[in-house]
Amino acid sequence: MSSAAGSSSSRFQSVSNPLLRALSPLAVADAQASVSAIDGDSFLKIDDQKASALGLARSLDDVLRTVTVDYQTVLVPQLRKVFDYAERRATLRDQLVSLEKHKATGTFPTSLASVKVPVLQLGKEYLSACSPKPPQFLEIESLVSQTRAKCLDHMLEALRGELAWYEVQLSVETLIPQLATMVDQRFQDHIVPNSRVPEWDTIYLPNGKVESKLKENSWAISPSLKTAHGRQRAVIPRLIYTILALVENRREIAKQKVEEKKKLKDSLDVEMADAQDPNEVVRKELESLRKQLNSLSVSKEKGKQKERKSTSTTSKKQKGHANSNATASSKKPSGPSSDSTRQKVKKATLSKAKRDRKGKGRAN
Repeated sequence: MSSAAGSSSSRFQSVSNPLLRALSPLAVADAQASVSAIDGDSFLKIDDQKASALGLARSLDDVLRTVTVDYQTVLVPQLRKVFDYAERRATLRDQLVSLEKHKATGTFPTSLASVKVPVLQLGKEYLSACSPKPPQFLEIESLVSQTRAKCLDHMLEALRGELAWYEVQLSVETLIPQLATMVDQRFQDHIVPNSRVPEWDTIYLPNGKVESKLKENSWAISPSLKTAHGRQRAVIPRLIYTILALVENRREIAKQKVEEKKKLKDSLDVEMADAQDPNEVVRKELESLRKQLNSLSVSKEKGKQKERKSTSTTSKKQKGHANSNATASSKKPSGPSSDSTRQKVKKATLSKAKRDRKGKGRAN
């Protein structure tokens, strides 16, 4: 059962969805066991059904649902106490392992390591004269160290005493008689007075017929209730074992998770240490510089190519303009055919005519 209950931490959580809970194998087995407790012809199936339900239990609530309704008022509180005691015992074992490791390595837990040596301010002249330290200082440090060691020993003794007490409380020699007594008392005080059935006499007639006659003032215990009482007493050891196994399995799963987290942390620390290696850092810096140089050379080459392209384009444009100008000049007629030339010629003609008129006037 430990392998089935220890595969994952979720198996210790009871199903909260009513539909899933109704369809779970545990609920089916428990329902069959309850039906068998009522059906007088199926008494022999009760043990198998209860065992199946306990074997599929994943939490304390699953275990408590297997208890017969008539005995839940006395067994459920006690079984919850067994569960709490088992968890406390597991915690004590872990604490003892931790303290014993401190004692073996000469270290102290946080509660004792926080006890510091008292600080006493003395003059530096006196301290220099009492080299290396005054004897009182050495005595104080020795007393503090001895006190820590004695406190650690007393803590170990106290935890061992508490653990021994829980071991006795959780032993089968203590639990089985205690729970069985509670079941018997519940049967005698509450079930028997309220569940009696009348007794009948069987009369065999001469003609071969059989008749039943009710006995006066004669009552008996229901056979089905007697059987249910016996079955409940018989399943008590299995209830105790299942609860203890659930607690131990859950603690083992928690330890495995802590170990896995520690391994993951160690691997991450190793990777971080590799990343902080000076040679690795230098190599990465050189690689980044090399990439930057390559990118710069590529960008320069691209700039040169663009400059060549632009230069060639400009020269081509200039050649094209020169050719067009030469073509236009070749097409123009020679002589003063343009407007400006005509105007110049006209002005020169007018100025000559004026000079000629002036000259004639002077001659006359």
